[in-house]
Amino acid sequence: MTERLRLATTIGRGQASLEAARGAGQHTLWPEAHYLSPLHPVLEWAADRALAQLGRNQVFAVHGPVDEVAVLLHGTLSNRRGQVVASSFLLTRFVGGAPDQLALSEPRSSLRSALEALGIAGNHVNSGAPVDLEELTRYVAPAVRQAREALSTVVDAAEQDTRARVAAWADRVNQWDDEADALIQRSEIRERRSLVVGEKEIAESLLPDQRMVRPLLVVVPKEGAQ
Repeated sequence: MTERLRLATTIGRGQASLEAARGAGQHTLWPEAHYLSPLHPVLEWAADRALAQLGRNQVFAVHGPVDEVAVLLHGTLSNRRGQVVASSFLLTRFVGGAPDQLALSEPRSSLRSALEALGIAGNHVNSGAPVDLEELTRYVAPAVRQAREALSTVVDAAEQDTRARVAAWADRVNQWDDEADALIQRSEIRERRSLVVGEKEIAESLLPDQRMVRPLLVVVPKEGAQ
């Protein structure tokens, strides 16, 4: 099957599919369905497809069962290669009402958890009622600022762990390099040294490099929409 990709949305279903592929009488070890993990590339593809419908500096907005304006954001920590090291969804709620008043951000374990907290994870229908887009735009910047502060507490541990693992790898490489200096510079040693240089570059490229917060959705109260 090369035209359709089947995904499992729970760990249990994904594990069951993997065990079935490993079972006796199967002609392939390729599972029928892949587990849709939080960092699965399909999610990035789907997000890019959705965001491609927006113009520059635009964000989706819907009406929902919320008491105040809320902004859903996606925070990521990426390495120097541009690969995502850690990912988190965040909700910023403007409990003070206005965009210049109290805003609180909280990380959610998954996108579904965030949508459930907003009350729009099920068969939600956007009313399409008119809203003041200029007024809604004022919520985005403070939401991003609050989300960045909340993200720092979420990704700090992931960043420290990544740096520790990369440092351990680099230390092993440096130790070999130091020991090689004491050896006769035979051709195989010189060749190995060139590989070591390459490994050092790979290690450096895996270091955490950039934190990014992207606003995905603004949810407006159904009644008294701003």
